[in-house]
Amino acid sequence: MAAVSSRDAAETQRKAALPKFRFPEGTPFPAFPVHVISLTNATRRRELVQRQLDERGIAFRFFDAVDGTQALPDDEVRWHSSGGKRKGIYSSPPGSFYHRHIADDLSHFRVMHLMLAGEWGLRGLHALYVL
Repeated sequence: MAAVSSRDAAETQRKAALPKFRFPEGTPFPAFPVHVISLTNATRRRELVQRQLDERGIAFRFFDAVDGTQALPDDEVRWHSSGGKRKGIYSSPPGSFYHRHIADDLSHFRVMHLMLAGEWGLRGLHALYVL
């Protein structure tokens, strides 16, 4: 096991000293909607998440992720990226790290847009948890 440098130890202490968010006393968990972004073909992962959250009594909904192994939606790519970044997307093949990374971004943007638009009965942006 590698030794922890004094710089790493100092950084760990600095992070530990940062203020932590706490729900007000008596607030039921979760006090916000829970959305799980997941690929539609990730059936085992979905079953595991379903079981774990059901066991804890946490209501949630699945949101179908953009699949980075497929061609990305051109209109969303144009909205998301410009210049060199867009060229990188179009020059890399589906399934590449770059495509999967952009697909991840697009999935989160879609959920945030739905939340802000109030299509899930939300008023304003509450919280987004990704499992």
